[in-house]
Amino acid sequence: LQQGSDAVIPNLTSQTIKLSAVIMNKKGTHYEVKPLISKPTPKCFKQQLKEDESEKARTPPPDEFLERFRERGSEFLDNAYRSTHDLVRSSNTESLSTTLPGDVFSLVNVQVGVVHEYLKLIKKENNEEGTKLVIGCILCIVCSLRGLQAKYRDYFLDDMESSCAAANDFMRMIECFDEVMDGIRKRYPRLKQMKARDDEGVELMEKHSADLIAMYGNDAVF
Repeated sequence: LQQGSDAVIPNLTSQTIKLSAVIMNKKGTHYEVKPLISKPTPKCFKQQLKEDESEKARTPPPDEFLERFRERGSEFLDNAYRSTHDLVRSSNTESLSTTLPGDVFSLVNVQVGVVHEYLKLIKKENNEEGTKLVIGCILCIVCSLRGLQAKYRDYFLDDMESSCAAANDFMRMIECFDEVMDGIRKRYPRLKQMKARDDEGVELMEKHSADLIAMYGNDAVF
C-alpha cells in the first residue's frame, strides 16, 4: 500500500500471485496483461457465493458471510486486474483508455448487490447491525482495491500510449468509486446518523475511501 500510511489494513487476498507471472506485450495499437486465468464475470462471483452457500445448506451468520465475502471478492477483483485490457482510442476526443475501470467496477457493483440481497434475506437491511455489516463489506472492497492498485499499477505503464490510457483509467476509477459510494449512502441513510455521532466504523470507511481516491489521483499523474 501507499508509503507512509498509518491505516491498519486487513489481509487483502487469500492467495499471493507472483508478479513475475504477469507479462505485458505491445502489439500495434494494443497492449495486454496476459491473464493467468480467464477474465471473471459478475455471474462468476454470484455463482461462487451460491456454491459456497449450497455447501453448508444454510444462511451464514454475518461474521461468516463477511469472511467469505472478503476472500471471494478479493480473488475476483485480482483476476479483473490481471485480465487482458485492450487499448481504446476515442473517436471524438482521441483520448486513450482501456476496459480496466469497467471490468473492475462491474464486479464491485455485483459485490455490493450481493450485500443488499443478504441483508434482505436476514431482515437487517434497515437497522444498525445491517449497516455495520455494510461498512465491513465496503472496507473489504476498498482495502482490496488499494492493495491491487499498488500491486499492478506499474504493469499498465508499458509505453507512452499505455501510460496515457492508464492515467485516464485511474481518473475514471475515481468516478466509478464515487458512484458506488453515493449509492451506498443513499440506500443506507443510517450511515449519516452514525457519522454524526462519530461512529468509528463510519470514520474508518470514510478515511480508507478518501485514501483510495487519493491513490487513484496520484497514480494518474505519476
